[in-house]
Amino acid sequence: MKKLLVILAVIIAAASTFAIDDQIKAAVEEQIGSGRIDWENGIVIATGYGAYNLEDKNIGRGRLMALRAAELDAKRNLLETLEGVRISSETIVKNFQTENDVIYSRMDGFIKGARRYGEERYNSDGTVEVDIAVPLFGEKGLFGLISPSFQFGDIAVPDIRDVAYTGLVVIVKDENAKPMMAPKIVNENGDVIYAAEFVNKDYAIKMGIVGYATDIEKAKKNDRVTDKPLVLNAVKVTGDNVVISNADADKLGKLKDKLTFIQQCRVMFVLSY
Repeated sequence: MKKLLVILAVIIAAASTFAIDDQIKAAVEEQIGSGRIDWENGIVIATGYGAYNLEDKNIGRGRLMALRAAELDAKRNLLETLEGVRISSETIVKNFQTENDVIYSRMDGFIKGARRYGEERYNSDGTVEVDIAVPLFGEKGLFGLISPSFQFGDIAVPDIRDVAYTGLVVIVKDENAKPMMAPKIVNENGDVIYAAEFVNKDYAIKMGIVGYATDIEKAKKNDRVTDKPLVLNAVKVTGDNVVISNADADKLGKLKDKLTFIQQCRVMFVLSY
């Protein structure tokens, strides 16, 4: 009995976890099945459930078995949630898996690398709940996994010391706006101003093509756009495209030689419905 409890304690202590900050408001979230996509903080979280026998006198063994079952269930649910992550208005990760054998084969390993998110929860009905999570971006993130399906821009980032702006914040007030991994910014004529083909691949994998928030002040203080962002208002949203006015697009065009944030993915959308 004591041996089993020691093993359980070691397993729980050794499990990698994501720290939860109660002060972080994960406002841009999407629920898919038993999981959710936290676009603001860049993680995908899934919950799993396991059951143990309340009448079993060996509590340690029962909880350990329930914990294992909950983790397996969470990984199954994580796959469902990941497959629903929106790449564009008409494409989700599941489509990429179907079309690309490399992505399909790597998804299993990606899910196996999921880490515990917070503490397990033992319920009075004999069940245990476990949350696991994977990052959307970064060296081991989802975007890196699917990046072979994208066409990125030049590798080089301009060495400009006296930058006009350190980032771009676009306020999007449109009920059609949905968070996705590869949106575009276009002008009113449909000319593409910002998209995957404009950015450096390394920055895209590290940060994602855009970041999301629901609060303008919070966005302006985000490290992604640092201390001097240009703030624009979207005219509308159509599919993948966040449309800005021709005048704002011209302004960006005139500043092109003094911009570095385009290649570095220092762009945020503030979704304000």
